[in-house]
Amino acid sequence: MKKPMYRLCCLSLLMSSLVGAAFAAQPKPTPDYAQMAKQSADVGATYLTAYFQKDWATLDKLLAENATFADPTATRLFGAAGKTGKAVIMQAFRENYAPISFDFQQERSWGAIDHVVFTGQLSWTYQLQKGQLVVEKMPMMVVLQIVDGQVVSHLDYADYRPYFAAEAAHRRTEKPAGE
Repeated sequence: MKKPMYRLCCLSLLMSSLVGAAFAAQPKPTPDYAQMAKQSADVGATYLTAYFQKDWATLDKLLAENATFADPTATRLFGAAGKTGKAVIMQAFRENYAPISFDFQQERSWGAIDHVVFTGQLSWTYQLQKGQLVVEKMPMMVVLQIVDGQVVSHLDYADYRPYFAAEAAHRRTEKPAGE
C-alpha cells in the first residue's frame, strides 16, 4: 500500500522537475531596446522642458520617489552637489531656482536605452536684490536616467565661468550704499 503512494510522489516530483526545466529552457523575450530608448528620449525631453520652464507639477510627476540629483560643477554657486529623494530635490529646485529665468538652447541629444544626454547653451537671468544678473551662453550637459517612465537620476554639468564673469562685472557696476 505504501509503494503506490511512494511511486505517485516520485512521479509527481519527476513531472514537476520536467515541467520546470521546460519553462526554464524557454527563451526569455528580448526587450524592445528601440522602444525603451524612444520612451526614455520622450520622457527625458518632457522632463528637460519642464526643468528649464520651472514646471514643478510636470517635474513632480516625472521624478521617481528615490531619485537623485547632482551638479558637481555648481558647488560654489548652490552648495552641496547632491540631493536624494523627490521631496528634497523638488524643494531645492523651488528654492534655488526661484530667482532664475532659464533659456536652454539644445544642440544635441542622444541616448541608450535608459539614459538620455542633452547638450546645449544655457542663458539665464538671476534676479538679485539690486537689479539682475544676465548670464549668456553657458555650455551645459544634462544626463538623465529613466526607469519605468520616471527619472531616477539627474546630473547637470555646466561651465559656470560665464556666470562668475557676469557676477564680477555686476559687482563692479554696483554703487556703494549711500551714493
